Amino acid sequence: MITRSLYQTSVAQLRAGSNGQTFQSFARWAEGIEGLAPYSGCMDVWVIRAGKVGEREDWCFANGYAGGGFTEIDDLSLCRSRDEIKTVYKRCRPTDGEARVNTNSAQLWLLRGRVKVGDLVVMPLKRGAKKISIGRCTNEYTYLPNEIASQRHIVKVRWEKTDISRSAVKQDLLYILGSALSFFNPKKNDAAWRIERLLTTGSDPGSRAVSGDTDGQTDVESGDEIEGEGVDVVEAARDVIRSYIKENFKGHKLADLTAAILEARGLTCVVSEPGPDKGIDILAGSGPLGLDEPRIVVQCKSGESAVGSDVVQKLLGAIGGGFWRSARSARGFRRNQWTGKSTFE
Repeated sequence: MITRSLYQTSVAQLRAGSNGQTFQSFARWAEGIEGLAPYSGCMDVWVIRAGKVGEREDWCFANGYAGGGFTEIDDLSLCRSRDEIKTVYKRCRPTDGEARVNTNSAQLWLLRGRVKVGDLVVMPLKRGAKKISIGRCTNEYTYLPNEIASQRHIVKVRWEKTDISRSAVKQDLLYILGSALSFFNPKKNDAAWRIERLLTTGSDPGSRAVSGDTDGQTDVESGDEIEGEGVDVVEAARDVIRSYIKENFKGHKLADLTAAILEARGLTCVVSEPGPDKGIDILAGSGPLGLDEPRIVVQCKSGESAVGSDVVQKLLGAIGGGFWRSARSARGFRRNQWTGKSTFE
């Protein structure tokens, strides 16, 4: 009979002495055994950022890394506890105050001592459309002495999804992922289980806590658990607006919202009626009649993924006939795409 204690012992042994594939195979096999923790309970989830403005994102993807930063800190490979890391930290940054030493040493201990092979790594992106990337740790803490100072403290990661839309994540989880810390272990609101499902299904199912099912959480010592204390206020505000638009402006309502934004910018708009619009949702232009430049043809699409080429071709075909063909020949049209971020900024 396989007991929970035997299961947990086997997980610990596999983590310590096997590769990530073996560990994951065992975990998935055990997932269906009654009374045992689900797969997400076998591992931890870590948020590891790639710089204040995402300056290490391309480097992380190109090399299969996560981490970096803490430029003055020496190699931590020989450290076996948070206290040992604190000793190294104080030596390298002797002017830092005690609170800063404690917070940063705790973060570095997560990277050095607690991220294990098979764990999920989340990297919220700061550049471009600000997607969310998720991968699995394939090798634990490594120090890269030949890299530049900001790219030395890393774990190796196999990035499995790098373009998850923030609109696929519920607001409470976005708030947790918005911590200002560089490295942390999200534990609240069933975060580990939800991130696992986000990776496998592409959407956040929400917390199971409402039904009392929270077995997916991993027990850790409270002294080792570092929750996000600060929040990226700007990004959190964007997430709230994005969620509101997603929930309240689906379908034709998005065209009404977009027209209102254009009108606030001084344009005159004509919005098509609900129903077939032959590829054009809004005609907009300057002047009292909307006939002066700039003149804009708009097609609105609401969804969690980027529009495909068929949508662009449909719009180009729509402006290719009649008056709009003449207008395009005379003045030309430039094609531009508003993302969700563009809409509410």
